[in-house]
Amino acid sequence: AALLAVMIKEELKIDRVECYAVACPPVLDKECALATRDYIYSLVNGRDIIPRTSLSNMRIMNKNLSVIKEMLDNGVKDEQLVKEGKTSINDLSADDMLNLAKDIGEQYKLPYEEDLYVPGRVFYMFKGVDGQFETLEKDGTLTTLRQPVFAKTMLTDHMCEKYKHAIFESICREHGAPISDPLEVRSIAAAHVACSDHGHFIVPGDSKSETKPVTFYKVVTTLIIPSARNKDSSESSFQDNAVARYTAWHRYSEFEALNKTLLGLSLGDLPGLPSKLIYTSPEARIPIFSKYLQAVITKASKRERFDVLDHLVEFVGGRKDSQIPDFITSQLEAQNPEVTEKN
Repeated sequence: AALLAVMIKEELKIDRVECYAVACPPVLDKECALATRDYIYSLVNGRDIIPRTSLSNMRIMNKNLSVIKEMLDNGVKDEQLVKEGKTSINDLSADDMLNLAKDIGEQYKLPYEEDLYVPGRVFYMFKGVDGQFETLEKDGTLTTLRQPVFAKTMLTDHMCEKYKHAIFESICREHGAPISDPLEVRSIAAAHVACSDHGHFIVPGDSKSETKPVTFYKVVTTLIIPSARNKDSSESSFQDNAVARYTAWHRYSEFEALNKTLLGLSLGDLPGLPSKLIYTSPEARIPIFSKYLQAVITKASKRERFDVLDHLVEFVGGRKDSQIPDFITSQLEAQNPEVTEKN
């Protein structure tokens, strides 16, 4: 696709060309790869081996494999390692192998002008230290693409589902949404739902909350919607937006009520909330609530149980008349006006 875009742009002189290259291998020299930044957008997921199959990387990888085979067949020949009493590949530590690979990389890498590069503007999607997806915008000179990688996920990261997951996660993170697994829900392309926070609020009319504020849990849902659901229906739950975000606050008892309602709908092996959850801290409940909501949506959508999904739509604040209670909004604003305005 990238090469075809270059041919259309440069040879046919057609200016209105855009190419979105997913898992594109290095196919252009450095000068040409950088010259296509304005119309080629290359997506790279994690440790995917294909965007790293440059001539230089393949040369280094081939030599590494040859050295390993030689050591398996004839033992270690490196003089320094032999002096240390390491004569078999089984004697080598992880650091020994890394040092050998580093030496081979320095010795066999090609000059930059002789190598090939991933074309255009490169969007490198990877999991950060917090386990959530991050996206780095660079080009084919990105260091992680210039080195051969031996990793457990070097093949699986190339799979279509992995790319779909990474793209949806990255989009939702850019919109400030919490991250969960992409889920198919009716005509919605992807839904990300998570319990992301908790807060303590004084509830009007509840005298006990004046001395001991009630804990509420924040549920944020982000939807990627290609078209409106039930567009002709006045009961449609979601508006026709490319990306829609809904926020709701619920106390523990409301999660219990939802769980009881859904169990009464006979969804089969519907996951329930742990019986001892009430004895845990608010911080410990947050990931449990997230997993619960995700599991329910997964099962209900796969079985096309729209009655269950309708209850969930209302719970996450997806109804047109859904609103965060005024007492929560006002107390949040008093605590942090900037965050409230952003949310």
